[in-house]
Amino acid sequence: MPAAIPVVLDHKTFTSQNKARLHFSEMLHRYKVGETVSDVDRQELQSLLKHHPLHDATAAIDHIAVAKSGFGRECFMAVRPDCTTQRLSYVGCIRHSAQPEIEEEPHQPAPQQAAQGKELSPTPQRKAGKNKPRGKQ
Repeated sequence: MPAAIPVVLDHKTFTSQNKARLHFSEMLHRYKVGETVSDVDRQELQSLLKHHPLHDATAAIDHIAVAKSGFGRECFMAVRPDCTTQRLSYVGCIRHSAQPEIEEEPHQPAPQQAAQGKELSPTPQRKAGKNKPRGKQ
C-alpha cells in the first residue's frame, strides 16, 4: 500500500490527499448553487488555491461561491472585484499542493563489491532499430 501524501495549507494540514478531498467535498456540499461560502471556508479555499500552478496570486478575489460546472456538477467559483469569474477545482488544487515525503538514502555500493573494491559495469544497451535478423529455424 503506498504511503499517504500529506497536503499542507497555511493553517491546516491533512495527513493524506484523500482526507483533504473529503474535507473540501463536504464543504462544497454544505452550500447550494449560487451561495457565497463563509469567511472561514473562503480562507481555507484561498490557502488551497495558492498552491495551484495556474493561480494568479496578484488577482484579488472578492468572494467565492458555489456554481454549476460542466456535466451538471457543482464547483467553487472565484469572483473577482471586476465581476470576472474562475472555476476552482479543489481536486486539481489538492493534487498540485500535495507534499510527498521524500526520504533520500545515500547511494552505497553493494556490500560484496565494496569489499572487493570493484565497480559495477554498465548494463549493455541495445540500440533501437539495430536488431540482428534471425536465421532460419
